[in-house]
Amino acid sequence: MKASELYAKQLAEIVRVTAPSLKAIQKATKKGALVGPDAWYQASYDIFMPRTNFDPASAAEFLRRVAYAYSWAPTIARADPRKNFVNVKGRIEYLRNVERRTPYQPDAVRLVRKLAISSVQRALHISDDKGAVVIVSKVLHFWDFELAPMIDANIARAWKTMRHQIRRCEGGLSYRELDQRLFNYAKFATS
Repeated sequence: MKASELYAKQLAEIVRVTAPSLKAIQKATKKGALVGPDAWYQASYDIFMPRTNFDPASAAEFLRRVAYAYSWAPTIARADPRKNFVNVKGRIEYLRNVERRTPYQPDAVRLVRKLAISSVQRALHISDDKGAVVIVSKVLHFWDFELAPMIDANIARAWKTMRHQIRRCEGGLSYRELDQRLFNYAKFATS
């Protein structure tokens, strides 16, 4: 199969799995409910999240989560991630097991989290660069919102502002602790 045929096939599959969500968004747009620069994110998040309140049970469901993530990015997937579904699922299950250990071991969690992130990167055929964190964070968030926050320019800006506070924390921050601090920072910055 030629690269162009493979690309067309992958694109058709992404359109097929996201069609119900896209139709709902189009309907909301016609009603005038979607306005402003963040309208797409606001509307699609409300549609995507109820469909992601469970782990993907199949490679097709994993493709759907990847399609959601890429619908929020100015690029398209370079590969079909379905063939790597079992590996990604295994890494995420391993991460959850390590996170539940008592006592909590931040170094072990950090190491296993890196393994999960690299498995998503391999599934998507993306390198370890600044842009990778944007897509990988979205895929992990759509897999399970407790796995990772979605990283974008706004989050990066908040992290840069809070960097000195994060460095002072002993043992590192869990995602929930970091999310709460970012939320508190955003509330303070906008009040």
